[in-house]
Amino acid sequence: MELYAREIDEGKSTNAMWSLACVLLIGGEGVDKDIARALDLFNRAVDGSNIYAMLALGSVHAEGTSGIEKDVGACSLYVV
Repeated sequence: MELYAREIDEGKSTNAMWSLACVLLIGGEGVDKDIARALDLFNRAVDGSNIYAMLALGSVHAEGTSGIEKDVGACSLYVV
């Protein structure tokens, strides 16, 4: 977790943002579920052109994952 936090805080790794967001979205591995933070990290990674974050965020909106309301319009913004 410290490595993720350091890389994210320094804005160096969109992969770290995406990876941590995936864990936060569902919880586990000793990490509490935090949907708001997960979405923030996904969006930051998307802003950094991270394709995995784009696909994950599109999927979240398409499927209504983790209590997020389905939104096909939002989904289309992220699916490449």
